[in-house]
Amino acid sequence: MKIGIIGGGQLGMMMAEEAKRLGHSIVSLDPNPKSSITTYSDCHIAKDYNDREVIEYMNEICDVITYEFENVDLSVLKNYARKIPQKLKALEISRDRIIEKNFAISLGIQTPKFKKVMTKNDILIPSIIKTTNGGYDGKGQFRVLENSDTDQIGEIGSVSYISEELINFEYEISVVSTRDSFNEVVHFPISKNTHKNGILHTSIVDESIPSKIKEKAIKEKAIKESK
Repeated sequence: MKIGIIGGGQLGMMMAEEAKRLGHSIVSLDPNPKSSITTYSDCHIAKDYNDREVIEYMNEICDVITYEFENVDLSVLKNYARKIPQKLKALEISRDRIIEKNFAISLGIQTPKFKKVMTKNDILIPSIIKTTNGGYDGKGQFRVLENSDTDQIGEIGSVSYISEELINFEYEISVVSTRDSFNEVVHFPISKNTHKNGILHTSIVDESIPSKIKEKAIKEKAIKESK
């Protein structure tokens, strides 16, 4: 099978690595010609994620198309939904931080306090200010510890922002899951993550995460994905 992957980051690389192990071939799309996924892709196209001509080309030559992160234009991919195994509901939710937070709350999953920023008076102190969409790997984010820090944000209105309560935590973990066409779900080993400058630096799987935390994380992941 020939799989088209939009996005060339770490998740795309992991997906491509496993797909190659299973005997599939990979066509990847990412503007960075040296992105992580190029280690495993058979054909890499260094163009914009939302290049309609390139995605149409991928549609013609690939058996299925998928995406490895949320900053893909939903209106572009709607034309190719029949070739996208997981469809587009998850993308619709995850590409907007306010929609994503409200979705988690609707499932009974706890989130930090947050507020849509209409004016600077809406900014929580202290907090992290993020663009509601389009930002990742530390982009479009500002740390606000006191009122004077709001000056770095610039004009509010031209860009949509969310203010998220600043949370003290010991560490971050990730639960990566996959579901096949028979609705069988597999959870990969839970990793503990470290970041540098707002960018994921390492993900380590070891025995330092308590079993109760692992069980709770998998349960909440399962609730979220079942919807």
